[in-house]
Amino acid sequence: MEIDSDDWFPILWIGLLNTGGGCYFYFSSIGKLPVQTASICGYLEPLSAVLFAAIFLRETMLPLQATGALLIVGGALLGEYRRKEVLQTDV
Repeated sequence: MEIDSDDWFPILWIGLLNTGGGCYFYFSSIGKLPVQTASICGYLEPLSAVLFAAIFLRETMLPLQATGALLIVGGALLGEYRRKEVLQTDV
């Protein structure tokens, strides 16, 4: 596989945006969010890598990847919903 010279900028941009931005938001949220919410955010970084690659690099998202993305988002939403439910019953 050979990478064209025109593709280096989008690859570097995704690396900086996804890895740099994701790590920044993740580590800055640890002190401000509940532990459960911060841990769920860690699962969203791989999802954003796949989505950014599909958007910026025009890579094709296969049905298996789309299913995985839906499972990640669904799991994150379920985890947040369950956390709020537990917090309300503890009061």
